[in-house]
Amino acid sequence: MKKVVKRITIILFIFIIMVTLSTLFVVFFPRTNINENVYEYGIVFGAAIRPKNNMSDTLKSRMNRALELYHRGIIKKLIFTGAKDNQIRPGEPMVMKAYAIKNMVNENDIILDEKGDNTFKSILNINEYISDSSSKVFISSNFHIPRIYITAKILGVKNFYIDSSVSESEKIVFLVFRESLAIWYYTFLSIFYKIFV
Repeated sequence: MKKVVKRITIILFIFIIMVTLSTLFVVFFPRTNINENVYEYGIVFGAAIRPKNNMSDTLKSRMNRALELYHRGIIKKLIFTGAKDNQIRPGEPMVMKAYAIKNMVNENDIILDEKGDNTFKSILNINEYISDSSSKVFISSNFHIPRIYITAKILGVKNFYIDSSVSESEKIVFLVFRESLAIWYYTFLSIFYKIFV
């Protein structure tokens, strides 16, 4: 019985250390926003869609940052990546596209990735739409950027930059905690993919 308790204590201790380290990484990861140069693509990561096809605050902040960069001429084209809804309503990329067109984005400057069910798949799909050497900016919420950065680095994505919107979500503490767990999952998933696939 003592051995079982000792093992559980050790596992719990390791888990707490890992979560603490990844939480610190998420909180203190540098969010360098791009303000100069011109990039070929801005890749905007999807987030929750509310009833009546309304974007969540998280998604709207990502979109507004992308639109700002597009209208300033810093980004030439936008890629909207996210999950395609299996029900009748449109998925994240379609809702993002409608919002972009409503905000004066040329439809020819929009590419949809409806197979981006999660961060890993969204990053993996990039080369289906653009060349590896293209300059690209990953645009997402500040709490999500560290996971994108680590996944892209491990998968060997070239010539990428990051830009973040500030999340005003009331659930920010929960979102940061979720990211601290997700970082480990995506790190191991990316390493496994790189080695075995």
